[in-house]
Amino acid sequence: MLWFYPFGGTYFHRSSGYDRMNRTLIKLLETMVERCGDFLHFQVTEYGILGEMAKMVRKARNMQVRDKILVLLESWQVAFGGAEGKYPQYYYTYAELKVHNCILVVRIFDILHLGFV
Repeated sequence: MLWFYPFGGTYFHRSSGYDRMNRTLIKLLETMVERCGDFLHFQVTEYGILGEMAKMVRKARNMQVRDKILVLLESWQVAFGGAEGKYPQYYYTYAELKVHNCILVVRIFDILHLGFV
């Protein structure tokens, strides 16, 4: 199944035969979010790319794609200030994946914050 996004004609395929292309597109998206400004961050939230990334995490068979998306979502939600930040959609997408038990790795910051060490 093809998914078209308005910036640059990027396609995401959710079927397993397109794992290499998905990894490349995720790297492209990561680079664009790093180097572009607020307009791209707004477009990522506005056009539902975060929701599609969450769907890919839930249905991914390739663990490299799944892990890369999880790392990106985690770093983005921290960088944008969490639920009270400029773009809370990144936090809510990450929290949704936590609720669905897609995120199994506990960050060291969470352990230190909760006082388990």
